[in-house]
Amino acid sequence: MFTLTLVYADEQDFQTNSSGKTLLVSSGSGQTEPMKEVCWLYENQTGTKIDLNILGSISQIYEMSTNHTGDVYVSGGTAEYANASKQGLVNPSPALIAYRIPVILVQKGNPKNITTLEDFADPGINVVLADPSKSATARASNLIFSNLGILDDVNKNVQMRPGTVEELIDAMKNGMDATIIARELITTKDLDIIDIPIDKNKVMVIAAGRTTYTKDPDTAQDFVNFLNSSASKEIFEKDGFPPYPDCGYIK
Repeated sequence: MFTLTLVYADEQDFQTNSSGKTLLVSSGSGQTEPMKEVCWLYENQTGTKIDLNILGSISQIYEMSTNHTGDVYVSGGTAEYANASKQGLVNPSPALIAYRIPVILVQKGNPKNITTLEDFADPGINVVLADPSKSATARASNLIFSNLGILDDVNKNVQMRPGTVEELIDAMKNGMDATIIARELITTKDLDIIDIPIDKNKVMVIAAGRTTYTKDPDTAQDFVNFLNSSASKEIFEKDGFPPYPDCGYIK
């Protein structure tokens, strides 16, 4: 079985005098907002310029394997990071930054009375789920339903497989009955949220590490250490990502 070796950064375990350097950071789209702010803060503290490449975590792996460009990979979940590590693209010892919590999203007032994951398999429920070839959350959803033994029945109800969060939310606003989405990605109050019990959920953890082909491994690792600092995790928490570790999200 493939396993990841986790690393933890001590406070101020990053440089402050790397002016004139540039890093290309490839990040999953699910954590766009905190990553923008963290990159800005790092640039201002160190003088290193960060070029932030935003794409779905799984699409990032394909791009990295094809082009071998970039210095740091920030995945939307440890499964995606492990996949990149298996391909020899990243350091097998990532920093774990924050949690991403899948929830059920339904129409306001929940007219179809969808209260459990099993309800996604009921006949007549119009489900929209993200494209699992692009989205870490979609892969987590598949695992959730597979563990319950209802994946095939749920797939019969899936009407759309959008490739972006915006398209997923739009589909819900246009009348789909239910979806699964990471809580921090919900930007509207026009839909209702239903929590998934922790024993049935597939909580994701954002993982970050330097690439194996970076030409500046020291600065790349420095940025990873900064991502793993309390200053960075406070930004993630402000944007709705509970910082790692938190025993409340460990089964």
